[in-house]
Amino acid sequence: REIELAHVEPAAFHCIVRAAAHLDPELRADNVVPTVKAAKMYMINKLVDECYQYMTEGVTPQDVLTILSDAESQGESFPEHVHNTLWAWTLLNIEQVLESPSFAKVHGAIICRLLRMGELDVSEEGLWLGVFKWAAAVSLMDGERLGPLRDSMLEGAAADKSKIEDSGTACTLALHQEAILHRLSRHFRFPVMSPEFFCDHVRPYIHKDVAEGVLMFHLLGRPPDAQVTYKRPGLIPPVMQLPVQVSLRSWGEVDMGDLYDEATKLSIGASWRAPQETDSYFLQV
Repeated sequence: REIELAHVEPAAFHCIVRAAAHLDPELRADNVVPTVKAAKMYMINKLVDECYQYMTEGVTPQDVLTILSDAESQGESFPEHVHNTLWAWTLLNIEQVLESPSFAKVHGAIICRLLRMGELDVSEEGLWLGVFKWAAAVSLMDGERLGPLRDSMLEGAAADKSKIEDSGTACTLALHQEAILHRLSRHFRFPVMSPEFFCDHVRPYIHKDVAEGVLMFHLLGRPPDAQVTYKRPGLIPPVMQLPVQVSLRSWGEVDMGDLYDEATKLSIGASWRAPQETDSYFLQV
C-alpha cells in the first residue's frame, strides 16, 4: 500500500530515511531546508539539530543564498543564531556571493534585503552588475522566485499573460529586466558610481528623472532628491571593552592626586595624558 507524506519533498524523504538508518543524511544546500521543514513536522528533533548544524558549519559562501532563498520560498524560519550566521557569511563573503552561479536563483525578498544593507563591503558598480545579471536570469513566469517584485512587471503584462506569450522572447526579457531594475533602483547609491559606469551601464535602465538628478550631481555637485551620496560603510569592527586595573608607583615630588585622576580616567576608557614629569613615576596597566 502506498502512503503519501504530505508536504515532504523526495529529497527531504531521502535524508529522513538515511537518518532513520543511522547513516549520513547527505545534507546539501539544495535539500537542507525541505529536510528541516519535514523533520520539524514529524518531530525528528535529532535531524533538525543536524540540519541547523550543517547550516552553521557545513556551508560555503556560495551555498548561503540558496538556503536563505529556499527558506523564503517555503516560509521556513530558523533560530536566531542560525539566521544570524547565514547572513554573517553573506556579508563577509559578499563578492564571492555576487559572482556565484547560485546568485541567479536568489529569491526577490533576499535581493531587496541585500540592497537595503549598508554593511555590504562591495562597490556600488559590482552590486549593480550582480543584480543586473539576476534580473536578466529570473524567469518571467517564476512569480514565486520574484517574491515582492512580482508586481514590478510592466503595467498590463502581469495581468494579461497573452501579451507576454505573443511578444518576442528577447524583447519580453528586456522589458521584464528593465521593470525589475526600475523597482530596485531606489536602493542603489548611484551618486557614488563613477560617471562613466553610470552613463554606460545604469542610465538606460532607470527612470529619466532619477538619471538626470545623478548627472546633475556629477556635473554641478547638486545632491539629487532621495539619493544617498556616500558609500556604504561596510562592516564596522565591534568595539570591545575590557576591564582595566591601574596601579601607580611614584618617586620624587609628584602630585599623586593628579596621577590618580589620570588613572581613573584611563580605567573608564579615556586616553592617557602623560604629565610632564615622565621620569618620576611608573604606570602599570
